[in-house]
Amino acid sequence: MRAKNCFIRTSLILGLILLGTSGQQAFATIGSATYTFNVSNGGSGAPVSGNFGTATINVQSTVLATISFTASPNYTFIGFGFNFDGTAHEAGGGTGSITTITPGSGIPSTWSDTGQNSMDGFGTFDHDFEGSGASPDSQTTSGSFTIAGTNLELSNFQVLSEDPAGNGNKILAAHVFGQNLSGSATFFAGTTQQVVPEPGTMTLLACAASGLFFLRRKLGMA
Repeated sequence: MRAKNCFIRTSLILGLILLGTSGQQAFATIGSATYTFNVSNGGSGAPVSGNFGTATINVQSTVLATISFTASPNYTFIGFGFNFDGTAHEAGGGTGSITTITPGSGIPSTWSDTGQNSMDGFGTFDHDFEGSGASPDSQTTSGSFTIAGTNLELSNFQVLSEDPAGNGNKILAAHVFGQNLSGSATFFAGTTQQVVPEPGTMTLLACAASGLFFLRRKLGMA
């Protein structure tokens, strides 16, 4: 009974911590988020709906992160943009910074980081990798970037593009080429977010839920 009461108290404390920190993304420091490219800028011949690919930001540690992407069938990527904000910290203190961005498997050799650049209807991105248009040597169906730095957090990469954007400011954007597009060879696509909680967060949530469950049972029997 003593062990059970201790478990209940511990679970409730963790539950209160979670409730007190909700809205501050206290457990989003390390983790991943997956995005779907499903918004076009409505260019001539470009579809206004449909999924054109996905991208995942994965912050593995405070010094290492990866961004990977995969195109849907009939599409290829010919450009990719993402953001980074060194002041986007959940609990304050310190700043994050990128030391190197290393193109990985699938990134065409023609691609280069043009720096802070506008990606048509989706605003200005901190890093915009572009090649030589829709030429074959600039197309890829998948690719990844390895990012080394200091004090990296998932929230550093989850910041919106800047400047007015007719199709909405986004966290990621891609320059997409599709053989099945009529009247428009290329278009940009924005993203919607699907966050994948880190394992530690799920454990704490389960623990808090267990504590609340046992408390209800105990009060019901009183």
